[in-house]
Amino acid sequence: MTPERWQLTQDLVEQALALPGPEREGFLARSCDGDGALREEVESLLVIDTKLGDFIEKPLFDVHSDQGSLEAGEQLGSWRIVGELGRGGMGAVYLAERADLSF
Repeated sequence: MTPERWQLTQDLVEQALALPGPEREGFLARSCDGDGALREEVESLLVIDTKLGDFIEKPLFDVHSDQGSLEAGEQLGSWRIVGELGRGGMGAVYLAERADLSF
């Protein structure tokens, strides 16, 4: 993919994300103007954005909360804390294992 093509793809993704879902279909039809490969690439990036959601804005847990460190046996989503591996100025590192046995 050329740098120009990538820039066009990025621009279209950003513009599409600014639109309500129902309006995106028409926008993509007009903007991609029959370029199926471009539309497919833009749509794949939109799907990824939808799957990722707002994971950056909503952390798994608040590191500044009163809860302090995590304890062995505590569960976060599909993971169970085995123990703390280390701690430093930016946070703590924990050893965890899958708790749901899906892996």
